[in-house]
Amino acid sequence: MRRLVAEGRVVRIGSTRGARYGLRRAIEGIGSAWPLRRVDQMGKIHELGSLYALAADEYFFEASRSALDGGFAWGGVCAGLPYFLQDQRPGGFLGRAVPLRHADLKLPQRVTDWTDDHYLRYLTLRGWDAVSDLVLGRSSFDDYLANQRHRAIISADERETRFPQLVDQVMEGGLPGSSAHGENPKFAVMLQTSGGPLSVLVKFSPPLGTAVGQRWSDLLIAEHRAHEVLRGDGIPAANSRIFRFAGRTYLEVDRFDRDGLEGRVGVSSLLSIDAKLYGTLDNWIASGIRLHRDRRIDSHVLERIQIVATFGALIANTDRHFGNLAFYDNYDGHFELAPVYDMLPMLFAPEHDQILARVFQPPDPTSDTLRVWARARARAEDYWGLLASDPRIGTEFQRISRTCLRTLDALPRTGAYAHGDSA
Repeated sequence: MRRLVAEGRVVRIGSTRGARYGLRRAIEGIGSAWPLRRVDQMGKIHELGSLYALAADEYFFEASRSALDGGFAWGGVCAGLPYFLQDQRPGGFLGRAVPLRHADLKLPQRVTDWTDDHYLRYLTLRGWDAVSDLVLGRSSFDDYLANQRHRAIISADERETRFPQLVDQVMEGGLPGSSAHGENPKFAVMLQTSGGPLSVLVKFSPPLGTAVGQRWSDLLIAEHRAHEVLRGDGIPAANSRIFRFAGRTYLEVDRFDRDGLEGRVGVSSLLSIDAKLYGTLDNWIASGIRLHRDRRIDSHVLERIQIVATFGALIANTDRHFGNLAFYDNYDGHFELAPVYDMLPMLFAPEHDQILARVFQPPDPTSDTLRVWARARARAEDYWGLLASDPRIGTEFQRISRTCLRTLDALPRTGAYAHGDSA
């Protein structure tokens, strides 16, 4: 067995007498083992360990001694890739351009068709700027080092001229950048601001001369307003700004997985966390209760999840999937809620370039939401009132917002609805 380990055909799992051995599985073009590094908030590099591909589609992550001493809690064998690499998969609007941009990797043209082998080929060879703070593989790490000296930075004063140019590039699939998820058209860019370099994601509407363009413009402003309302109530939410250039509306959102020119921050979605720990994926609050029960989040984080989920329901956000809630992650098994994003009234989003009439029906409180119901409802009423009076929003969506506000106002204001008494 020692000879097989020395030859690189098997890997030893564990260091005691009960150690096991795993048969390594080579993936075409990239081998069977890759170093994993973390870039911290100051830009310092940390060696976390090595990932091995094993037979039967298993993986073994061997954490380094320094990572274990620092609290890293996720070593060992797992079926499928470790959870902390799942969110780096290309996806959404930007992810669809990845196969074309990296045609030399000969990957399937639809990222939804990728196997783990395809994903690892991309991640270890081209994944230097994926979301969060991890870099897997030597080639990607070499690219990370090289690109630190050649980062394209745009002056914030040039937004008006550069953003429309970047829209043209991204719509043609030619703009490189982070593979941030989400179906809304967007691009990632670094701005030089008065406070220093700032990494942002920029969503943009279709041209405003059409009803669909106007509706998406309204929704981008609505997303920005949701950030403001939540932050005003002490809930972490993304920092964002609205601009209008060349007949489009732009929503600029600060990336919370980046810090300055070189710093990165560990972030994992609730999707990857729940799939790893529970595999339930039912709803945000139920998952938060599980995490709290297992002491992976504290009571304050659970309450914030309850407020955000309830607020989302009361502003007609029908897109509260597990990829739309994220946590700061130090990979020690404990999580802190990251700023809220993608919070907007998706009930009223166009479908297949058509605007359909929708009726807002706010849910009743439940035993899981009753404690925070009055607080979330008050913020939702503030929110609809802001949208109804925002001059940047079109008259039709202002009318819809007034209707939604009246719908909320018609709910009972006595007893548990009003006071949020616990059941």
